[in-house]
Amino acid sequence: MDYKGVSAVSFLKDDRVLVMPDNSSLPLKITDAEGKVLFQVVYDFRKPLYLDPQGNLYGNGRKYFYPDYTRAVDFENVMVSDSLRNKYAEFELKNPGNDSLNRKLTDAYEVGFLKKYKLTPCEFVVVNTEKCDVLEVRNNKLLLRQTTLTKNDFAKKEERLTEFDDAVLLRWRNGKMVTPEYMHYYQINDEVRFKMDDVELLKFGILKGETYLDTPYGLFKFHSGK
Repeated sequence: MDYKGVSAVSFLKDDRVLVMPDNSSLPLKITDAEGKVLFQVVYDFRKPLYLDPQGNLYGNGRKYFYPDYTRAVDFENVMVSDSLRNKYAEFELKNPGNDSLNRKLTDAYEVGFLKKYKLTPCEFVVVNTEKCDVLEVRNNKLLLRQTTLTKNDFAKKEERLTEFDDAVLLRWRNGKMVTPEYMHYYQINDEVRFKMDDVELLKFGILKGETYLDTPYGLFKFHSGK
């Protein structure tokens, strides 16, 4: 699979692949393992995008139903930060310049607002990020309380490569700082072995019994020698 116009891929639980675009003019795609496009849609990068545990896709204020995504209905997004920001603006109009009062009123509003979704205000966000972050369906609405606008609960567990030998220094790259470049020796499940120059975030997936490697250069299928 060619990675032109692609920002990231995810291996899905049904042995398909979610392909994310690298700009807002290109479509999100769901393909089979060989790259055949099964579904695609251009989505609004400013809105939440979510795959639920059953494979349903939420984006553009719509719910696209698994497995073929041809059936879709309007689906409300609730973005907590936007709701609180708008409410503060309402209080500011009523109490111009009284920041302390408006913040107290907004804090009180937040308690009641979140209670509808069985949530409470999140304190100390820096250290409680995982507990605070929410992007999921609650009360038949797509609820967002996090900075990241995307979440995939239909992805396979991510598998990382292991190295079976020491990396070998190839060269030194000149720039603002001189940096080394290495050749790495990887293996997948003690079955596939290969070598590759320095790249980041290599991962692999097993789709319909075949091994696929996700690299910055594309998605590659390995054929076992067994």
